[in-house]
Amino acid sequence: MADTLRILYVDDEPDLLEIGKLFLEQSGDFTVTTTISASEALQLLQQEQFDTIVSDYQMPGTNGIQFLIEVRSHVGPVPFILFTGRGREEVVIQAINSGADFYLQKGGDPRAQFAELSHKIRQAASRKRAEDALAESRENYRQIVETAREGIWIFNEQYATTYVNERVEEMLGYTAGEMIGKPFSYFIPKDDLPDHEAKVKERKRGFSDNHERRIMRKDGVISTFLVSTTPLIGKDGSFHGSFAMFTDITERKRADVALLRVNHKLNVLSHLTRKDLTNQICVLNSYLEVARTQATGQDQIIETVQKCSQAAWSIHEIIEYSKDYQDMGAKPPRWQNVKNTLLLGLSHISTDKIQHCLETGDLEIFADPLLEKVCQGLFENSVKHGGPATRIHVWHTTTPEGITVHFEDNGIGIPQEKKEQIFLRSDGTRTSRASLIFVREILDITGITITETGEPGKGARFEMVVPRGAWRLKEEDIVKGSIQ
Repeated sequence: MADTLRILYVDDEPDLLEIGKLFLEQSGDFTVTTTISASEALQLLQQEQFDTIVSDYQMPGTNGIQFLIEVRSHVGPVPFILFTGRGREEVVIQAINSGADFYLQKGGDPRAQFAELSHKIRQAASRKRAEDALAESRENYRQIVETAREGIWIFNEQYATTYVNERVEEMLGYTAGEMIGKPFSYFIPKDDLPDHEAKVKERKRGFSDNHERRIMRKDGVISTFLVSTTPLIGKDGSFHGSFAMFTDITERKRADVALLRVNHKLNVLSHLTRKDLTNQICVLNSYLEVARTQATGQDQIIETVQKCSQAAWSIHEIIEYSKDYQDMGAKPPRWQNVKNTLLLGLSHISTDKIQHCLETGDLEIFADPLLEKVCQGLFENSVKHGGPATRIHVWHTTTPEGITVHFEDNGIGIPQEKKEQIFLRSDGTRTSRASLIFVREILDITGITITETGEPGKGARFEMVVPRGAWRLKEEDIVKGSIQ
């Protein structure tokens, strides 16, 4: 034992108390308090705490069994060892039935006898501490389960309800008594039962998963929950039921639907506005062409008309460019293979004079569906602004914080003062770097950051940091990416 155990030793023979205290304390593991009667011992137990009680059986007034019963009634489950010269079988049975932890008969070699008593004391105290720790752990677990913000629902092997916490009662409007014994299918809309049955089959095969599930409240309202389910498997591998955690996402789903509707309306408005602007620009260019013809010989007017034509053309470019990005954020993000997406982005532009090396393996990232436009924008930047760039290299490295995708060319690079401005509308370049503005915005939807870290004069390098949980990779690719 790491701590010294406090022992209360009760016996009506003072000499035995003295020799017992001497033998027990010589190990240094125990401190022994002695008393000659059960009544005195009960008074001490009201004032002090002891790890174990050692008591004789034959004592005047109150015997050891009666003393044990008093201890259990008024003090609690303190480890109790009956240490007596009486060896009758009925005494042993009565002691055990009354709650004694051990029964030890006096007699024989004192050293061996007290060594055995020391061993029993250690056993009893160790078992009590283990029981206390288990009880504390169970109480902590009960409090966590009962006060959890998530609903906790437990099912048996027939998928009948065996437990729900208060959060489930709050979310569904039922009491625990109304839910216990009812199958989970009782709470599910009929249209969803086939999917539920398929999920149950997966649980019985030992698979955990996260999924959305519609559940009917007591008032008939159907709510949507995010469910995390784990099968309960016995030591023999048999299915004993499931443990599930429920989070109400009804409001979030409604917000998602509303957002999709708003995005759809904005896209329709954007399409109509862009169409009207395009038509008006066509009209403007036609009138400017007429004005240019009518101003023949008037160089100053022709120069002004020419500037108007250039402005109209810039507006047309912006409109055409924004067409590709009207769906940004309109559709939910998804897992995408980086290499395949790079190739799709590359397919939209001409790179006859630039070689490319794509070393991202089977890396997948969770990103907006417009990730292809991100890749296209990066390739376009190297082609249009990389000067003498002849090679583009893409690879990844892993870190404890996430994974970094590096996009590098060997062109002229980007001046230090422009490294951040290229991602901003205020850099004064109008559409020349516009693709990089959208690149950052698209990546930001799923928390991916992008910075330019290349050395001016030696090429551009864009580093995209993908946070933990938003990327996945085969084990062999992780090792390879870590040593790039």
